[in-house]
Amino acid sequence: MPQDSNSTKSPATSAGLSFDDDCIFALASGRLPSAVAVVRVSGRDCLEKLRQVVHLAENKWAKFRQMHLCSVIDAESGSEIDKPLVCLFQSPKSFTGEDSAEIHIHGSPIVWAKLAKSLRNVGFRDALPGEFSRRAFLNQKFDLAQAEGLHLLIQSETETQFRCAQSLLVGSLSKLAIALRQQLIEALAIIELKIDFPDEEESSHQNMQAAFDKVSRVQATLKELSASYRAGTIAHDGFKVALIGPPNAGKSTLLNKILGHERSIVSEIPGTTRDYIQETVILNGRLIRMIDTAGIRIASDQIEQQGIQRSLEVTQNADLVIVLVAANDQMDAAANALVNGSPSDRRLLVRTKSDLRSTATGDLVLSAVTGEGMEKLIGAICERFDSQTAGIGEQAFISSERQASAIADAVKFLQQFEREFRNHAFAEILGFEVQNAIRSVESIVGRVDADDILGQIFSQFCIGK
Repeated sequence: MPQDSNSTKSPATSAGLSFDDDCIFALASGRLPSAVAVVRVSGRDCLEKLRQVVHLAENKWAKFRQMHLCSVIDAESGSEIDKPLVCLFQSPKSFTGEDSAEIHIHGSPIVWAKLAKSLRNVGFRDALPGEFSRRAFLNQKFDLAQAEGLHLLIQSETETQFRCAQSLLVGSLSKLAIALRQQLIEALAIIELKIDFPDEEESSHQNMQAAFDKVSRVQATLKELSASYRAGTIAHDGFKVALIGPPNAGKSTLLNKILGHERSIVSEIPGTTRDYIQETVILNGRLIRMIDTAGIRIASDQIEQQGIQRSLEVTQNADLVIVLVAANDQMDAAANALVNGSPSDRRLLVRTKSDLRSTATGDLVLSAVTGEGMEKLIGAICERFDSQTAGIGEQAFISSERQASAIADAVKFLQQFEREFRNHAFAEILGFEVQNAIRSVESIVGRVDADDILGQIFSQFCIGK
């Protein structure tokens, strides 16, 4: 969990964002039934309300961050629902920064339902998706970039995703954003000196050049950070591999082989696949999104034509395009067009059905029937994945469209600053561009201006987080 902030004022609160501190609850553990279920509660004075439902020895209500055996009582009938463990947290030393508690009940649907009803009866309400994390952000327990790292950590299935999440969670991106913001503030201070004291030596052109140099260095760093977006999204969302080729090249058979189950319909009839099919698989610890596409050919059927067009569009956004051509087929003009239709660093020519003809040539030769070449193909996919995600977790990077948009805005303002500087614009205009860039950089870590931005981010979290 991120460390508690020492700052006394939340940038989100200072921006005028609404803050609800009423008492909320949610099931924070997995699907029921289960051996144990964790119920999380939080809110101002929530421990006082909880006394009506949780019966605990009086001296233990002041012992925080300890597990206590208690009784959970039906608020209406007074009958006992369960004998769970409860852990109490006092503001500000909790996940949300508010008074809160976690109740570890038996994971029975009926026990959970009775406890939920009792909590509602004493004034708690059901938490919204991500509401606990939103409150933690508003109470400055972590910033927005770290919150996105937390969300990714919860979703992590692979080592790369874990490293990606940990990097955001420990604040690699946040620290860089804060350092860049400071450099821009220093540049702005020089510009404001020029505005206030235009004739003083301290505001000379030499000092203005120093401001220009600071801005240029920040802009270069932001551009490097922007270039990390592709690697970040691959680590976050998976490596998109499109299987493309003429009909009956073995695309669906290969997809099924990689997935380990029958997902695509395999038929000798050309045009069986009418639209692309996307499935996620973990190959050697890497998250891969396999996309089976419609066979590329001249088709008279309108539905098949649409499928072919969608297949071609998919390849434009794929991280790797695997062009499949059967070993017993000649490389005709259409096949050559597919091979040459994508950049060489994102393309792999695979000759399939090597069990029918062993003399075919290509980047790789395989048979999905016998398994020949499958290990090499998986190795080639993983190698391409690694080459695109090198450095993830070791240096600051971005992985969300929100972060990328903020950086793009900052770069735009700084480029405008440089143009205005070279055109000898007034210092007030230069300061305006730097101020806009500062706001854009601040938004990376959460100095946002609207509730709907936070709503969009935290609504993606699960209920109970």
